Amino acid sequence: MVKVVGKGFVEAGYKLRAAIGQGLYDFANDVMDQSQEIVPVDTGTLHDSAVVEEPVFGLNEITVTFGYAIGDHLYDENPKSFQPVGSYAVDVHEITEVQHAPPTQAKFLEQPVFESEDNFVSFIQAAIVKRIG
Repeated sequence: MVKVVGKGFVEAGYKLRAAIGQGLYDFANDVMDQSQEIVPVDTGTLHDSAVVEEPVFGLNEITVTFGYAIGDHLYDENPKSFQPVGSYAVDVHEITEVQHAPPTQAKFLEQPVFESEDNFVSFIQAAIVKRIG
């Protein structure tokens, strides 16, 4: 009789999850870098509210949250209107009829996400190769 024993699967699983989380984080940062180029800027409050949060590891999922006016930045105050950025960020993003100074525009987060989606897997692959080999 021959026994073959595999060891280290749990550790390998943790390394793989960490690599996937890093890939997601890198992808989100790349999207936000592109978004920062086109987010409308009046006072800079919206621009400066950009956030990419660290990966959160759930039982069956890994989540990276990114965007504008979220988390600690939800209530950042616009110095002109004294409104919290969270009260107008969605409108600035969604109302396409408003003309913004080029290259800024509405859909400043959505567009980079859609333009980057073909590169999504390459970010995960690169992180796996870097962490695991």
